[in-house]
Amino acid sequence: MSSDTGRSAEDGLEPSLPAPDHSEAPATEFSAPQGGRRVRRRAGGTGTFDSFRNPGFRLLWFSILFWVAAGSMQTVVRGYLAYDLTGSAKVLAIIVATQVVPVLGLALIGGALADRHGHRRMAIIVGTMGGAVTATIAGMAMAGVMTIPILLGLAFCQGLGFGIDFSARQALIPQLVDRADISAAIAFNATTFQVGSFLGPVIAGVVITAYGAGAAVLMFAVSTAWMVTMMFVIRQPHAPGPDRKQRGILSDMAEGFAYLAGNPAIRILLLISFTNGLLLRPYNDLLPGFAAEVFRRGPEGLATLTAAAGLGALKRVPAP
Repeated sequence: MSSDTGRSAEDGLEPSLPAPDHSEAPATEFSAPQGGRRVRRRAGGTGTFDSFRNPGFRLLWFSILFWVAAGSMQTVVRGYLAYDLTGSAKVLAIIVATQVVPVLGLALIGGALADRHGHRRMAIIVGTMGGAVTATIAGMAMAGVMTIPILLGLAFCQGLGFGIDFSARQALIPQLVDRADISAAIAFNATTFQVGSFLGPVIAGVVITAYGAGAAVLMFAVSTAWMVTMMFVIRQPHAPGPDRKQRGILSDMAEGFAYLAGNPAIRILLLISFTNGLLLRPYNDLLPGFAAEVFRRGPEGLATLTAAAGLGALKRVPAP
């Protein structure tokens, strides 16, 4: 013990301690209480917008926003076409099932294919094919030769593409941002669906009334082409290396199920998402019948109903 410390102890004083070292900033900090709880934030960060610092993520976000808005337009137009051609709510339900069933069936296979062959590559290939299908729907609608059997077939082809393309694009997000920004990027990416679901139907009502249904579908084809173009531009700083194990697709899917079986939280989230998609989401595609039969309104009324759901989603955007 040093003489200074000993003298302090004899005088009844606490020994002097070295000054704390603040040279290293803490990894996290806590803001002022909000609603009775403290919000955990990364030191030096800005929360949800941290991920927007990455140019690749910015390109992906804007392209997805454009694509979702135009896709919402096409959803309105597809229902409008089906109901305009038949006046039957049953046909509307069949159209919805024709597109949704392939998405559910191919989601797992699409994810495995994207992991094996590259997420960006699969997004480019499938996006190009989906754009061609959408352009076909637009051309036939503008020419006035669309029929229900053709619409069913094209909707089925679109469903096949969405099942693969969506998995590939969503898996790109962790490859574009730093690990610390992944949760912020996912939360911020969710806003594209909320904003796009609101803007798309509003624009669709104007376009259908002024230029016809085919023009609205054509905008979705253009947005798909834009999405594919951005896939060529985007760089993946955190892309995983090639998988050299050469396993089969079924083995990859089995590995996914094994991971799911060992994570109760993931199982619950998947169940919630599946239930929402199966029981809640399809109502949006059945709104043409409500607009025509219940409210006696045309395309502008259908667009208003569809946009209302997107506006409700914008009421609260969750933060990471």
